[in-house]
Amino acid sequence: MMTKKTVNYYCILLGPKMSFYEVIEIHEGYSNTSDKGMVAICTCTLIKGKYNCIVNTMIPSNGELILKVLKDHQLKPEDIHYVICTNGDSGLIGNNHLFLESTHIIGHTISMKDIYHSNSLIYDRPYELDGKRLQLLPTPGLTLVDITVLVKTSRNTVVAITGGLFEKKEDLTNNYIWLFSRPECPSLQRYYRNYIMNTANRIIPGHGAGFEVDDDVKASFDNHNSTHENEKLLSLRDLYRLGLS
Repeated sequence: MMTKKTVNYYCILLGPKMSFYEVIEIHEGYSNTSDKGMVAICTCTLIKGKYNCIVNTMIPSNGELILKVLKDHQLKPEDIHYVICTNGDSGLIGNNHLFLESTHIIGHTISMKDIYHSNSLIYDRPYELDGKRLQLLPTPGLTLVDITVLVKTSRNTVVAITGGLFEKKEDLTNNYIWLFSRPECPSLQRYYRNYIMNTANRIIPGHGAGFEVDDDVKASFDNHNSTHENEKLLSLRDLYRLGLS
């Protein structure tokens, strides 16, 4: 028979119960070139859990789609705690205005209405929204303020919502796809692409469907993305110190 003292002892051994998150791709993005330029809509992602988040809100004409999907998940705009945009590109922020009561995170900028918060992202350090279960990681490259959202969906599963760090799954084996976006610092983007490939179990890219990071995907990526020796140790902090940012 287990006494109250025994139960408490087991609780200490096992630790507090961890709550994880559900990640839902509410719109699969795309990007293609045309005679007029780039034709693209970003991937939009809903995170449900202790803190509800929406990541990359597409363009203004997608507003009704977002509201419908939220309703399908028994959510309203005021139920969203964080609106997260992986950088400030116009194609990622088009419906931020729907979320008047949310904290808005756009790249390294974090604000709630007219209050702007100092944060660790500007110092090239992660920013935790819910400990390691939900955090933002600086992943500069495409721009110097790009971020990736890391979400734990189980004890051993991490989903990375990367925005433009990965354009789509096809760019794992075709560097021209992500280089076509003219990243501000290709060496940093290459560095963090490698980092995320070795951190996440699933990646949701900027303009495509999410994909699992299994051994075959890693091997294929490694075969097409050998890191230059003089790039692999660079960080944003290094670039600032060298005056190259």
